[in-house]
Amino acid sequence: MIKAIKIIDLFAGPGGLGEGFSNCKENSPFEIGMSVEFEENAHKTLTLRAFYRKLTTESELRDYKDYVQSRNLTEKSKNHKIMLSNNNEKWDEANRETLGSPHALGNANRWKKIKEGLQLTEEDYAPTQQEASIFQRIKEIKDEQAGNGPLIVIGGPPCQAYSVNGRNRIQAEKGYKPENDERFFLYQEYLKVLDVADPDLFIMENVEGILSAKLATGEKIFERIKNELVRPNKESEEQYNIFSLVTEYESDDLFTNGPQYKNDKAYVINARKFGVPQGRKRVILLGLKKKYKAPQAPLKSSQDSAPCISELIDEMPKIRTGLSRVSNELNNENSWLSIWKSNKEKLMAILQDKGEINKVVTRLTNIALNQEVAKNVRIIRRENPEISPQEILSFEKKRLGSEEVREIAKTLKIRYLKEISESFKKTANQLKKTQSFNAFDNGKGNDFFIQHDHTAFSDSFHLTYPELSNWLGGCKVKLDGILNHCTRNNMEADLQRYMFSASWAKAHSDLSCPSPRSRQYPIALSPKHQNWESGHHADRFRVVEANQIPFTITSHLRKDGHAQIHYDAAQNRSLSVREAARIQTFPDSYYFEGSQGWQFQQVGNAVPAFLAKQIANYVLDILINNGLYKTN
Repeated sequence: MIKAIKIIDLFAGPGGLGEGFSNCKENSPFEIGMSVEFEENAHKTLTLRAFYRKLTTESELRDYKDYVQSRNLTEKSKNHKIMLSNNNEKWDEANRETLGSPHALGNANRWKKIKEGLQLTEEDYAPTQQEASIFQRIKEIKDEQAGNGPLIVIGGPPCQAYSVNGRNRIQAEKGYKPENDERFFLYQEYLKVLDVADPDLFIMENVEGILSAKLATGEKIFERIKNELVRPNKESEEQYNIFSLVTEYESDDLFTNGPQYKNDKAYVINARKFGVPQGRKRVILLGLKKKYKAPQAPLKSSQDSAPCISELIDEMPKIRTGLSRVSNELNNENSWLSIWKSNKEKLMAILQDKGEINKVVTRLTNIALNQEVAKNVRIIRRENPEISPQEILSFEKKRLGSEEVREIAKTLKIRYLKEISESFKKTANQLKKTQSFNAFDNGKGNDFFIQHDHTAFSDSFHLTYPELSNWLGGCKVKLDGILNHCTRNNMEADLQRYMFSASWAKAHSDLSCPSPRSRQYPIALSPKHQNWESGHHADRFRVVEANQIPFTITSHLRKDGHAQIHYDAAQNRSLSVREAARIQTFPDSYYFEGSQGWQFQQVGNAVPAFLAKQIANYVLDILINNGLYKTN
């Protein structure tokens, strides 16, 4: 009798993908045999969740509840000891699942030597102690599972080297070479696991940017990964077909050539189409042994649409921003309220200042003229390649002072004056209506837990999004409040920018992109960032607009919340960890360990858990169709 479908979860982070599989349905047949994670805080979160899944009795769940509902470090430490002493066997099981401590796939020292151009020795290719531990456990799981049910591998290598933003940052580093970046090749550690575990099926996930990432030779890294995932050096019947989850393949002869698709975009999943409240796109590959029948159809989109952000988080306690660069005595609700009112008055004055409006109009006009010059330079260079670029640019710059250009500038100024005057007036009217509020509890919320007896979701949310509502709120233990719902500290200048952005976005909510662009910012509020005047900072001081689906939640939240500003100017803040976690569809009972920054990083790096749930049920259908698992 098949007991369970065992999972090996690689590069697990806080466990979003594993959560979807282990909780895909009531009495889920998926059981995580091992989760591998290197970062310490994510490993703590992962272990706690593994422990939570093993709890069944009322007393066990009460111990967990007391722990996650701790309000400070002292209380948390005390409750942690009680929880472990009362449930040491299940805690040991959870620790075994997550290998007892953070573990890394790959040899960091080897890649360090490669980066530094040092000679490699035989020792550099030997597995580390952590790797030996990982592969020993894989062999044990494989042996335990033999004859007892399918074995699958899930997870994806770290994405910084593949994401577009990540590549832009790291390629600016002096002497950077992608072939010397271990993050480009961590997928090879995934391949080693496939060779040892020999799973029936695997799921590999990464960012959309992996499709365009290239080595110095020009070779696309995605093509290499796809080809190597087939495991071409193995016996033919043990090779894998690599499927898209969402696109019908075109080839007929799967055994010879594998599934074929028009282009690599076929592997991209938009989480929004599966009820996830986020415009998050990811590349997800499904590897299935060639000896098995192919999936009968692609994964179906969710029947529920995705909620907008206000539907998702409006029922949560209102909290205020903390103040940075002030003493703890001054970082209180009264000080914040005083600053909030002062900022509102200053911002109202800026928005009604004709001189400020004219400065913004001048900026917009200059940007438009410079763009016109750049456009003309490109055209002239294309039509007259014999003329040097310097000559063309010099001529175009001189033309800026011509009568023709002065007339263009005059027309532009009239247009921009009308646009900015109207926009500033709408924003000022919106801000004028915004009233302060009495913040909940101490105002800022709590990195640990805040008591809150209000319903987590509205009745309308339950009716409109039943599946997502049950997923987020359905948990074994009923909490008496909210976990990880706390704001970060901000400088007063940034709070003014947050207030302006939120007010502008609400005043322009009829637009598809209601957040203000950097070029539309009052000069008095513009930060001294390099290239700010270019207007290219589209993700700087961007609002998560109330009636829209949020942009992708990223790990950059660990550094600042400037691209994830709350739509309510009264709260004047960026999103909390819990709000970001809801966007990533982690259940409300999911507790994130570590400081606030590390909590943000865990949430930003994760696979949306609600999407993972749907992938898990799809995988289950494939296994059932191949006779690898039977339902009762």
